[in-house]
Amino acid sequence: MAGAGYKLFINGNTLSASDLNTYVQQQTVMVFASTSARDTALSSVLAEGMQCYITGTGGFSYNGSAWVANVTSSSTITLTNKTLTDPVITESVNAQTGTTYTTVLSDAKQMITLNNASSITVTLPPNSSVAYAVGSKIDFIQKGAGQVVFAQGSGVTIRSVGASATAPKLRQQYSAATAWYEGSDIWYIVGDIS
Repeated sequence: MAGAGYKLFINGNTLSASDLNTYVQQQTVMVFASTSARDTALSSVLAEGMQCYITGTGGFSYNGSAWVANVTSSSTITLTNKTLTDPVITESVNAQTGTTYTTVLSDAKQMITLNNASSITVTLPPNSSVAYAVGSKIDFIQKGAGQVVFAQGSGVTIRSVGASATAPKLRQQYSAATAWYEGSDIWYIVGDIS
């Protein structure tokens, strides 16, 4: 049934059952009160390319295996009632090998690897110099033997359960932690800290 194309009907044409079941049906957008009403009405006649409109929801196209919402340039796409298939979230890596590092705005949502044989100091700068958005997070891994120590930039408050709550350290090589920005120059550091 699908794929008949388009036909212009004019006065005097004979409308055959074949024309009705192909051209006319495929050139019509069917309107239903709900998706369940649509599915009940069309379950035995589904064909790729069918179009329908669900009152109050919008238009849908049948792709041969499922109904897919039609998206227009003015549509807003949300994750409401959507299924994510095999979602993958990855982080960029910022590899640091020095003994000091002050985070930068592009570090938000990144993994910073710290690799040095000597102690490494990571400074979280004040909002006046690096304006992180509230809720920003930065992940850290100590790859080398040098212990990573977190330091407060000017006016910054670090909160953690480390032995020194304002200057926590990663516990050992391969330990990891996350710095989370609450706003107002307050950072929380959670993870494998001492």
